[in-house]
Amino acid sequence: AVLLEAIASELGLRACVRGASAGLHVLLQLPQLDAGATPRLCDAARARGVGVYPAAPFYARPPAHAELLLGYAALREDAIRHGVKGLRQALDAL
Repeated sequence: AVLLEAIASELGLRACVRGASAGLHVLLQLPQLDAGATPRLCDAARARGVGVYPAAPFYARPPAHAELLLGYAALREDAIRHGVKGLRQALDAL
């Protein structure tokens, strides 16, 4: 629930979460961001100490918009909040 709350608070309507019941990771869809910007977003997040992974390699036909895999199972609540805040900052920087 912490991850979903952090995403709602930091990203609001800019993001859509899929697979929240999986328990280990979620798929974060960013419908306002073209898929071609995904590498820059990942780099910008990494520069802020946040590791996110593009979801496109897991598709037979890559999505048109940016999609990320966010793993959170091994993270403490404060680390999750910090990571989502860093992701929002990375998104804002694009």
